[in-house]
Amino acid sequence: MKMATTETDETYIKTMKMAIAMACIRSKPEGLTAKEYTEQLCQNYLQKQQECQDKLKSAENEILQLRQQLVLQSTLGQNAFLPLRNTVQAEEPQCLTPPSSGTTTCTVQSTTDNSKLIQNTAFLQSILNLQSITRTPQLTSVTYTTLKNSLTMVKYCIENEANIPLSSIQKNVHVIMGVLDSEKIVDLVQVVDCIIDIVMCILNMLLFKEHESMEEAECLVTLVTSFCHVKLFERIVKMTLTVIEEFSNHLRNVQQKKEEIDLLKYWNLYNVFKILENIFHKHREHSLMMSSDFVDMINERLDETLLHLTDPFPLFAHAVWKIQGILNQIVSESQQ
Repeated sequence: MKMATTETDETYIKTMKMAIAMACIRSKPEGLTAKEYTEQLCQNYLQKQQECQDKLKSAENEILQLRQQLVLQSTLGQNAFLPLRNTVQAEEPQCLTPPSSGTTTCTVQSTTDNSKLIQNTAFLQSILNLQSITRTPQLTSVTYTTLKNSLTMVKYCIENEANIPLSSIQKNVHVIMGVLDSEKIVDLVQVVDCIIDIVMCILNMLLFKEHESMEEAECLVTLVTSFCHVKLFERIVKMTLTVIEEFSNHLRNVQQKKEEIDLLKYWNLYNVFKILENIFHKHREHSLMMSSDFVDMINERLDETLLHLTDPFPLFAHAVWKIQGILNQIVSESQQ
């Protein structure tokens, strides 16, 4: 019975395709072949489909903004309510690290609209301010949707190298992590998954991309550091270690199998080591403890990356030893 239904469906599809093809041939304008006319129809269809998707996204964003305003209005009261779009101004492109002598601005390249990110940042900052006053943090559905929406936009901007200043993205991430500090982030599976995806995307960018300036790479390193919530610390450390391990295998193949070294990744690996250095320092600044098992795991994995590599690649070895020195210093301080 199921096979007969499948055959009927296939026959119906073939009949419909034939009917559409005949309709295209009969209705084609003069001066166009059937193939040209069909391609034109397909292009028009795809364009209309994209326009509908854009309208849907715009409508969803407008609904989210209205819901954000309703949340603040109900919390603050009618007299205290002001539209969010008037509370935050767009920032000029700027770098999060000291500027170089060059003229390159620290922005992700390409184009996109900055206003949605600013809108979400304003709302989350308002929620964060309210939490600090009322001392009653609560992740409402609107706040949760805004968090997911913001993280999705951050991921899109980074993946597509959109023309939003990294300083604006950094501010949004800072506010997101501020809101999450007062929530049980481990229970927010979709939020955590999105953060991990963004970190992996940044790690790949840092490793594979030829950066126009050191400031651009430093901004991306700072972004990963900002994402290093206490509940995400171990996962981000393990992800970073995996990147180092994979490259150490490449160096081992260069040494033993005479493969050609990937110089771009070799120099870019400095940024990955910098991430580990920064998040260890951040962990120490917050007086957070690391379990002895976790420390031993890090040291063991780093030791394994050095196998047969200390002599031929001293810069790589020095970077590994530096990280181990920072880690052991933190452990020593915590035991005093």
